[in-house]
Amino acid sequence: TVIVFIMLCVNVPIIRTLAYVQVNIHVANLILLSMLFYRRHIILSALTLSLAVHLKSSPIILLIPFILNRDWKWLISFFAITASIVLGTTLISGFEYYSSYVSNISTVFGQTWFDYRDNSINSIIWQTTHLLAINHCIAKYSIWTLKAILLGLSLWVFIRSVSRQIYCETANAKEGVVNNGYPILLFMMLMLSPLVWEHHPVFIVFPVLLMIKRLSSLGECILYVLAYIFIFLFPTFDFYPFSYHRLLGVILCYILFVNFAKSKREDAALFDKINHKFNRVEALILSNK
Repeated sequence: TVIVFIMLCVNVPIIRTLAYVQVNIHVANLILLSMLFYRRHIILSALTLSLAVHLKSSPIILLIPFILNRDWKWLISFFAITASIVLGTTLISGFEYYSSYVSNISTVFGQTWFDYRDNSINSIIWQTTHLLAINHCIAKYSIWTLKAILLGLSLWVFIRSVSRQIYCETANAKEGVVNNGYPILLFMMLMLSPLVWEHHPVFIVFPVLLMIKRLSSLGECILYVLAYIFIFLFPTFDFYPFSYHRLLGVILCYILFVNFAKSKREDAALFDKINHKFNRVEALILSNK
């Protein structure tokens, strides 16, 4: 609890989100609620993720666990609620909001110039090709190649995480797919986006905190601390290539994800040992009282 409190208070993306009055924290909360409600309240789970998708389209990636579960009740509820929201919004305010969204998305995917503080794959590739005067076609192919690799790696980690129940052991197979699949999908959701501003990493606060549970060696702890510093503690500045520190932090997290996916659940003994020692100290204090 103390670690979570400190990480949420000392966190540049959260501070930036609040300063810019962005909806990202609300979207992140809705995403977490969709996972927590899934056990007992399927309709509420579908409702919260539908609202998250309506506020920011990228969480649509989180449908993957529910599709794999073939949870038709959840999926029908999700699409029915989403259609109702779109219809209600259109009746009240017209279709202009959605047409503007499509127009903005087309513009973003077509642009070839990005700010340094944008830590997306698109940004670092385009900035590098501009600085080195490399042909734009190479930049486009490089972006799609890197994103294809990211997608393939993320899906591999997803499959391994779910099959081995890396983060959450549960007798309910469908619940296990959601709980163990969400962490890597949140990273994939963030990094497949054409824009990754300094306030967007609020979406990966939850999986980064969850990764503590899987740390099993000093090397992994060092990588984790560096990743956390690069993503959540470094200030925002515009200086190539050092302004891409958040992207570097995400790469370090992916190295850890691969290590977690390759190792057995029992190998993550470090967290369990520390937790066990704290429990023993707590029991000793209580027994003395």
